[in-house]
Amino acid sequence: MAIQIALRNKAKESATILPANPKYLAISNNFGESNMQLTGSSPEMLVKLVNSGLLPKNARLVERKDLEAVVKRANNFFSGFYVDCQLNLDSRDSNYKINPVYAEALANDLKKVGINLKYAKLIPYNILTDVFRLSEKGKDIAKSCVQNTNDFKWDCMPSSSGLFRACLCRDGDWGARGEGLAYSDSDSMVVVVSGKATSQKILDSYASEFKKGKDKAISNVNKKYAESIAGLRVN
Repeated sequence: MAIQIALRNKAKESATILPANPKYLAISNNFGESNMQLTGSSPEMLVKLVNSGLLPKNARLVERKDLEAVVKRANNFFSGFYVDCQLNLDSRDSNYKINPVYAEALANDLKKVGINLKYAKLIPYNILTDVFRLSEKGKDIAKSCVQNTNDFKWDCMPSSSGLFRACLCRDGDWGARGEGLAYSDSDSMVVVVSGKATSQKILDSYASEFKKGKDKAISNVNKKYAESIAGLRVN
């Protein structure tokens, strides 16, 4: 499976699946590892990851617009797993039904910075605190990065008001009605977008982990061989 796709945009960015660095695995028990890749993803986990300061320099978590660009270039890149991208806040009814505490608090934060909630909003993780409130950074830049959810095509949209997860589902559908903000399983990957230099550093990390795995495998084979030879010796 490919681990990186060039977006071919003006910024010359690439989308890269994060490797399973131990520092990421330590953030949440729900993060896992498979084929050197970081598995497990939920809004709760991803907000913590962003706020940990451990992401590679100049790398950001993938958003809906980035996923769309990748799918257009290589529609099998995400085949078989899902990717969380943002939160979807639906304020059609101020009596929020789904995740009401988080939804109402975040809605109030957005209104305070001048964002009209007439239409559902797509909110990136990098402007949120660990409890889904606008961070200080978020208060400054929310107007420039919060989008209308209906700016994009979705296969699965909510039927009630509340706070939902937005993602590219494992079957290729676009979903913006996931109710579980902490739910995660191994059929998910964490994808970041970064420029050329940072993308190369992430690929170098993969190469380093691959070499470690190869060296360990060779060492294990040599050890078993030595043990087998020792067992054949006659004193």
